[in-house]
Amino acid sequence: MSVRVGLLRLHRAGLIEPLPPSRGQGNGRGLVRASERWPESVPVRGKAGELGGLRLEAVHEPSASRLWNGLIS
Repeated sequence: MSVRVGLLRLHRAGLIEPLPPSRGQGNGRGLVRASERWPESVPVRGKAGELGGLRLEAVHEPSASRLWNGLIS
């Protein structure tokens, strides 16, 4: 187990409080929150095999990545 994983487990168990990040996320850019409004969420019930038209697609463009992040959060 890496040190990072161990510290994360201790934090999730409520045993330690980590320090705030000192350098942001590391890629030099700040996290940009999308201002788009998403449609109202609708619960999906059933197994993946029972859902018609379900497909997985790789995300390559930043706009598609923002859409995915907005919908999955």
